Amino acid sequence: MKHQYDDIMRFVAKQRPRALTAEERLDILYLNAFFRKQWMVGANQHIASTLGRGIRVVEEVWVQYTANKVVAAAVPANRTNHAKRVPDTKIVVELVQTLLRESAWHINVDTNNDRDTAACLRAVQTYLR
Repeated sequence: MKHQYDDIMRFVAKQRPRALTAEERLDILYLNAFFRKQWMVGANQHIASTLGRGIRVVEEVWVQYTANKVVAAAVPANRTNHAKRVPDTKIVVELVQTLLRESAWHINVDTNNDRDTAACLRAVQTYLR
């Protein structure tokens, strides 16, 4: 039964985005106020372990509010357009398609690592037409 709970916690951690939303920050702030009102020692650590977030994130929300009386959600990072590594020309597309078709059985992908698999798929997907 304990393994089932660990699986659920891993599933939630994997599905949840790393960036905190404004609502999540408000929940952290509320829990901080609730536990501090009760004079709980180690409130930040308790909140971090309960919510599955890092202690620094919980402390950051509290410090931000006490300093500015504002809770603002950070814009998720790495959403900007980046320069392409492979030129998007017709010749390059044809060369990559030919390479993929010829070496279809020779490309190694670590299927146990979801991030690597997704990155490989994104990199190749534009050429699979």
